[in-house]
Amino acid sequence: MISPAHARFTGRRLAEQAAAAGRDTVDIDMAMPHEFSTMVQRLQQAVSAADELCEQMQLLTLASPPEIRELRAWMTHELVAQIEDDEPPVSWADWLRGNA
Repeated sequence: MISPAHARFTGRRLAEQAAAAGRDTVDIDMAMPHEFSTMVQRLQQAVSAADELCEQMQLLTLASPPEIRELRAWMTHELVAQIEDDEPPVSWADWLRGNA
């Protein structure tokens, strides 16, 4: 199985460098195998299920705040749309404007 760890590490490093440079946003280009689409969708489902359990007080942690849920939804949408449908990227700002 292919692991997305290298992509996460690269993305995190680029985001940290942008933050250190005082930037509010950064575009991160990554090549990802087609299989990542399925993996990301499964991860989103698992995290959403965990959030539901947290809201039902079935887990000993708090549910993710709405901003984090929306960020995850955007990231999942973008990975799936770009990998499976060859769609152009939609920025976070455009996503927020379209979902406000």
